[in-house]
Amino acid sequence: MGWTSPDVPQLGVPYSEGFDSELLGLWTMEGDNWFISTTAGNPAPSAYFAYFPTQTNYELSLTSPVLPYSGEDLRWNLME
Repeated sequence: MGWTSPDVPQLGVPYSEGFDSELLGLWTMEGDNWFISTTAGNPAPSAYFAYFPTQTNYELSLTSPVLPYSGEDLRWNLME
């Protein structure tokens, strides 16, 4: 079971995040390692987790806005 506050903006379908729009304010970045890179990505820009400041035993999430995709397949393009 899940619940989302009606105060949380929900996005429509289809949704694609290019990390270059006004929707960036809907993402939550924990800690000081997450940032939006204008040069990294496939293609750039992208959300990027930096190695500095150094972290150990960490859980620093990048949380997306609420997406109405119940029962749908999702795809991510993760850089390694």
